Amino acid sequence: MKLICLPFAGGSSVVFSKWPKLVSANIEILNIELAGRGRRFQEKCYENVKEAVEDIYQIVKPVLTGDEPYSIFGHSMGSLLAFELCHKIQEANHRLPKAVFFSAKSAPHLSPKEKVHLFEKERFIERVFSLGGTPEQLINNKELLDLYLPSIRADYKLVETYKFQERLSLLNIPFYVFYGDKDDIKMDELQEWKIHTSQTCRWYEFIGGHFFIYSQENRVVTLIDDILSNHQLALKS
Repeated sequence: MKLICLPFAGGSSVVFSKWPKLVSANIEILNIELAGRGRRFQEKCYENVKEAVEDIYQIVKPVLTGDEPYSIFGHSMGSLLAFELCHKIQEANHRLPKAVFFSAKSAPHLSPKEKVHLFEKERFIERVFSLGGTPEQLINNKELLDLYLPSIRADYKLVETYKFQERLSLLNIPFYVFYGDKDDIKMDELQEWKIHTSQTCRWYEFIGGHFFIYSQENRVVTLIDDILSNHQLALKS
């Protein structure tokens, strides 16, 4: 089972760097590097969700056309990208993922409460840092911070200018929604994910705020591992 991992706003593939050592040997982690960060830092950031999803789609196409089962995990912005990627995969009649994990994100049809990407610099920095998850070396290094701020702001713009599009078909994929008990996202906003799948939708609470995937990393990965292992057993039976 391959697990395609999509990061949060401003995040790179490093976000999931520990996961290959935490999952079972029969699960392969595919860390997707988005444009404008990590080893693709010199590339231009995406202008919108459609552009990002098209790029990710081209990267993962060998997985979609292969024989091995796969699933998708996205955290925050990554959840939105995962949702649109699943629709692109389904509309192209590729093999669907066995499961999709939406982490720390309200349902995609709900509009963002703020336009953070329009905040002036100091207010923008304060808002981003208030969520946690920002490395100490970035907070305390002005030059490094100035280097990364444009890509973080671009990601916020990508999410906050997203226009939800009604589809003729629901996604024929089981949903697993992860959330932190101290995050600002309300439970009814998380429960709305269920209207986008024709299969089951399950919710899992973790202790922590928006970035519980760091503080609860072992528990998050163990749960994903258990869910995917059950899907693999179902495939063999």
